[in-house]
Amino acid sequence: ASHFDPEGLAPPPRDVPLEVERRLRLSAVTWPLGVAVGAGVIFAIIGVAILAAGPAFNALGLIPLVLGLGLVALLLWAVHRRAAATVALLRDGRIVAGRIESIRDRESGGWLPYARAIEKWSGFQKETEHTFGGGAKALRSMIASQLRHWPCRVKLLDHADGDREIETKLDLSDRLPNLVRDPDVVLLDDGGGAGEALAVGEVYPWLAISPNGGWTVAEQSAAGELGRSFLRSFGPVAATYAAAAVGMVWGVQNPFAGAAAQIPPALGVFVVLLFTLTHAVVPVFFYRPFFAALPHLTAHQAGAGKAFGHGVSAFIYFHMGFWYGMPMLALAAMTGWISLAVAAAHVALARRGTRHWVFLEYGSTSLALLLFLVCFSGQHLFPWGIAVIVFQSLLLTVMDWKGRKLWIPTEAKE
Repeated sequence: ASHFDPEGLAPPPRDVPLEVERRLRLSAVTWPLGVAVGAGVIFAIIGVAILAAGPAFNALGLIPLVLGLGLVALLLWAVHRRAAATVALLRDGRIVAGRIESIRDRESGGWLPYARAIEKWSGFQKETEHTFGGGAKALRSMIASQLRHWPCRVKLLDHADGDREIETKLDLSDRLPNLVRDPDVVLLDDGGGAGEALAVGEVYPWLAISPNGGWTVAEQSAAGELGRSFLRSFGPVAATYAAAAVGMVWGVQNPFAGAAAQIPPALGVFVVLLFTLTHAVVPVFFYRPFFAALPHLTAHQAGAGKAFGHGVSAFIYFHMGFWYGMPMLALAAMTGWISLAVAAAHVALARRGTRHWVFLEYGSTSLALLLFLVCFSGQHLFPWGIAVIVFQSLLLTVMDWKGRKLWIPTEAKE
């Protein structure tokens, strides 16, 4: 729910504290942007690893290093520019009433009247419910997430200058799925005719007005979702690493030790980072729509239809269990089985409704450590394996931040 009450807002210039600016930058970070930044970091680390191989590789190592750092810098600058433009509107924008006239149509690329867009989304909801059943909600959630900054034409009902229409971007991820037919919005307008306008209450529901008429973060939002995601993610990573380290200390032999000695360090870094990202993290989002559709496959079915639904369900469970379970078994076999016992205990003790998620966290972390042991052997688990903890914790933090509520619907309502 929005905490924006235009009646309590002071005239410009208003106070925009650093806490609000930090949240704005955080809000500008999307999943594709996070993946792009992660790719830039991977390239930079590969470059450093190549440079560490010796002076003969300096020229070769500089290429991925410069490209990676350049990509990260460019993306972070884009986030900063976007947040700075929003801060300027919050500080100096004037309050105006507006009405959404039309939005960009996904199919044709043209403009669709707002009332027609609501009808179209209503039909889309019915169609997906009929086709995908239980998986429809996850599918619509992924599509709705793309509407957070959607092109719209809004008529500003400004009686001082006369009504004028602007093109801007609004957050429709709540309006369309909930079929909000009222097109009226309250915006902050730059007043310069540049088309900059912001529906504060819809785009940033965590924003609130301070006692002095400036901006602040609503109390219930101030705890910080990203911090909680990091703390939740660090536990499985640290537990898996500690269990593997204890097993290696007890003298468990790594069957890949000889092969690891033949792998160049730069190639090992590349394999660990790339495959951790593509095979341990990305599938979490890939499996969700299939997993959500499972209840629909057997609901209201009988005979052969019900048997087919159970067969498909068993295949999906088997595929996801194999994809994340095999790395857990392989890591346990190489490190004395302690890591598997720790993972099984955590999954068993997790509260109901979160066990799938805990399993995915341990499976993803096990794959990352397994790749490290294959490419660098257990002798380097400390101190170089600490880099796996750092990188995997950051990846799981983003995964928890953006994906946890897709897997745990009860938390999505909080």
